[in-house]
Amino acid sequence: MNHFADQKIKKTSFADPEFMSRLAEGLQYGVPILVQDVEKIDPVMNSVLNKEVKKKGGRLVMQVGDREIACNGVLTLFMITRNQNAVFAPDLCSRVTFVNFTVT
Repeated sequence: MNHFADQKIKKTSFADPEFMSRLAEGLQYGVPILVQDVEKIDPVMNSVLNKEVKKKGGRLVMQVGDREIACNGVLTLFMITRNQNAVFAPDLCSRVTFVNFTVT
């Protein structure tokens, strides 16, 4: 959080009612996003994780759920969980980079 404080990192979770607006802000303006308590990936994130960006009228857009969001091409997204036994699907593992900070 301190490292990205100057870029005004936004904290959210999939249960947050403001999640879509925070995601849109990250896509449009490049604001870093920290998604907390990720046990399962929300299906709305598939297009973001697959980097499904299209050109439309000279600008980059991404279809996220039922919204079409303009994007600047730069998104810093962190997804964290405190569950030590979290199991993620192999297709997700191939699309993201996992870092394990578990202290034993």
